Amino acid sequence: MDLPILRPFRSREAFAGTARGTTRGRIRLRSSAIAMAFWMAFVPFGLSMEARAITGQASQLPSDAQIKAAFLLNFARFAEWSPVALTDSTAVMIFCFDGAEDVRIAFETLSEGKEIKGRKLVNRKLSSPANAQSCHAVFANDSKRSREVELLKTARDVGALTVGDGPQFLTCGGMIQLVVDDNKMRFDINLAAVSRAKIKLSSKLLALARRVLDLPAEAAN
Repeated sequence: MDLPILRPFRSREAFAGTARGTTRGRIRLRSSAIAMAFWMAFVPFGLSMEARAITGQASQLPSDAQIKAAFLLNFARFAEWSPVALTDSTAVMIFCFDGAEDVRIAFETLSEGKEIKGRKLVNRKLSSPANAQSCHAVFANDSKRSREVELLKTARDVGALTVGDGPQFLTCGGMIQLVVDDNKMRFDINLAAVSRAKIKLSSKLLALARRVLDLPAEAAN
C-alpha cells in the first residue's frame, strides 16, 4: 500500500493551531493537536486512510513524551526482527525503557490493547543494561555514555531495536535517534547498527527519515 506523506511533528513548544497532513496529496486532515500527535499510532502510516476529514475540538497540547511514544510504536510496526530474536512462538513484544519514565508511561497508555504482528505489547523499566537481554525494543534517554554504550551493546547482541533521543545516540551504537529539527520532531537512522542486529526496516520508514547514515562499529567505541 502507498505510504501517506507525513509532515514531521512539531515539538510541544512549537505545536499550536491546526495540525495538517496529506495522503499522497489527496487527503487533507484537520484535527486537534492531540489527535494529530497520536495519528501515527492509531492509524499505521502503511495503511491507506479513509477519504474523510478528521475533526476535533482543540485540546491540551501533546507532550514530547507522548509524541516520542507514538514514534516508537510505529518504528516497531515497520521493523522485521531476526527469527532468533523474535520467534514465531513469541506471544509478546517487550519494549524496555532505560530512564525516560515519562515516555514509558505515555507508551503504556498508547499501546494498551494493541498488538504488533499478532503479539501483545508489554513495557518494562530497565534497572541495568544487562536486563536488556529480554527486550525486543529499547528506548533510552540521554544517559551517561558508558551506560548507554553498554546498554546498546547488550541490545544489539540479542537483536533488539534501539531508539533514543540523546545527541550521541547513533555514535554510541543506537539505531534510531529522535531529534528536534526546526521545532519539529524528526529521526535519523544508523542503518549499519540496524544491520548488525539483523533487523530490517521498511523502505517506507527509511524514506521518512531525516538522514540515513552508515556509521561503522568503531563509532560506538
